[in-house]
Amino acid sequence: MFGYLIADPRFLTAKQKTHYRSLYCGLCKQLANKYGWLARFFVHYDMVFLLLLDVASDDEGAIGIQRCPRHFLFKNCKYQMMYHTPFLADVTILLGYWQKMDQKQDEGSLMPCSLLVRWKQETKRIQNEYPAIYSCIKEQLSQLRVYEVQGEININLPAATFGKITRVIFEHVHPKYGDFGQNVGKFIYLMDAACDLKHDLRHELYNPFVRCSHEEQEHLLHCIGQLCLDQLTQFPLENIKMKILENILARGMWLKYYGIKGGEILEKSL
Repeated sequence: MFGYLIADPRFLTAKQKTHYRSLYCGLCKQLANKYGWLARFFVHYDMVFLLLLDVASDDEGAIGIQRCPRHFLFKNCKYQMMYHTPFLADVTILLGYWQKMDQKQDEGSLMPCSLLVRWKQETKRIQNEYPAIYSCIKEQLSQLRVYEVQGEININLPAATFGKITRVIFEHVHPKYGDFGQNVGKFIYLMDAACDLKHDLRHELYNPFVRCSHEEQEHLLHCIGQLCLDQLTQFPLENIKMKILENILARGMWLKYYGIKGGEILEKSL
């Protein structure tokens, strides 16, 4: 379910693009420092959403410039690390590993078993450091699997379950983000289900939108999206961060839904 909490750079200013990418590069650098170069392939823009909400950093956080090994055509990349960048690097590895394991179970993962074993070892360290968060995420992912096996058609149940995962992550960044994080999680789950509906029907896979009309689907997505936007305005954030976050919820979240390859746009525009 990665690839939804991303900005639409076509509607960002040059300054906003620079700030947004610098947080992404800071997360990528943290992953490489902590887990090795291969961990960079787990990095995605979704976690930058939480870095934009990070108000715990002193001043602007650690800022630097380095040559990017992933985007070698760029001579130098500015990076910025926030207070919660190390935590979100851990979450990136944890969710990335479980996503690969889920893909392996459903469709067969292309990732070599040796790498999966390596990342499994890293998740054990993360479990020791954040036991409550680890237990919550694992429990809710197991519940999602139960809903899939049972073919649960009440879409609110799996959406709320995924929302509990994002809630515990958002609350670690700041306790006041709990309800907001849960609704963002619901938005992600519903958007992912909507985007995968045709594929899931074709391959006879579980999808909670199977009995919903297109109109009902869009109405539900617009309602939860607007709720997230309304909650976002309650937080006292810097203008540049608020504008990027609004862009993500109002525009970026819909890129995949409308058949726009958001990842390619980001790589070309940022």
